[in-house]
Amino acid sequence: MKEVLKKMLWVQLNHSYPELLLQLHQSGRLTAYLDERTEEIMEQLALENTQVNYAAVVESVKASTARLGRSAYRYVYLTLKEDFPREFEEMCTSGLLAYHVMNMLGACQEVMNTLAFGKENEDERAIRYAVIERVHNYLSGADGWQHL
Repeated sequence: MKEVLKKMLWVQLNHSYPELLLQLHQSGRLTAYLDERTEEIMEQLALENTQVNYAAVVESVKASTARLGRSAYRYVYLTLKEDFPREFEEMCTSGLLAYHVMNMLGACQEVMNTLAFGKENEDERAIRYAVIERVHNYLSGADGWQHL
């Protein structure tokens, strides 16, 4: 059961927080992080005396990752998908979407930090416009990246 939970947590993080997975991997803390979160999920299921079934496990994994806040990766991903659909499709077709979104996230990180990006202000126009500008600069090569 523990390994199944761990894999589900990894899948959830990979989908919604790949920047965190990369950071944990680079720091050598990925395994420890997954083990700690898995133990927390198992303890929570035991405390709630929840019958362990797929739905309960999925909800527990989602609750565990929800406290991480809004994913900057998902924000950049959705901005690319909504505002640059042609480029988004090209990246999907090439198989390099995640690579480029991670690079775009790097290009957006300073402005997202400066504007204190988070769940409470993710809908602010200033953040959206700043991210759109950075993504546009990335795609046009104006930021110094060599790509597409």
